[in-house]
Amino acid sequence: MSEREEKDKSEAPRVATRGPRKLGGLAGRTARELAAGKGFAVMSIATRWADIAGPQLAPHARPVSVTPAGVMTVKVEGAAALLIQHQQRDLIARIAQVSGEGVVKSLKIVQGPLARPNETLLPKPQPPRLSAAEEEAVTRSVEKVSDPGLRESLRQLMRRSVDNARRR
Repeated sequence: MSEREEKDKSEAPRVATRGPRKLGGLAGRTARELAAGKGFAVMSIATRWADIAGPQLAPHARPVSVTPAGVMTVKVEGAAALLIQHQQRDLIARIAQVSGEGVVKSLKIVQGPLARPNETLLPKPQPPRLSAAEEEAVTRSVEKVSDPGLRESLRQLMRRSVDNARRR
């Protein structure tokens, strides 16, 4: 046996080719590096956006995409665009800590409304529970209002006010 044949056998063990094999085992590190370069780094940026942008900017901006050239599109609400523009260098440095150096080289700022996740909605307040005497006092105080819609709105407002004052 020649030296070359021995070297080939010692470096790469033979793998059975029968049956299905896991793609992850075949692709390995090369596939992960290619995927990171093709925009999958946005996932790590998006999941850590609150840490990257900070508590003041994160609620008003969202990462949208990253091009292969390293331009990250950020959708921003209103005046937060100016803050993002001024803090662009710091944001790119923080993004590099999360997704790797050179993945994002510049930011493209797009203004527009952001979709709010459902968990940020406040729970519906409980209806006020007043005693009979408190209900009568509220009704007496608004009975002189002639407009029925306004009278009912004032009655609801006063009921909540009395209930809140009692809870404190």
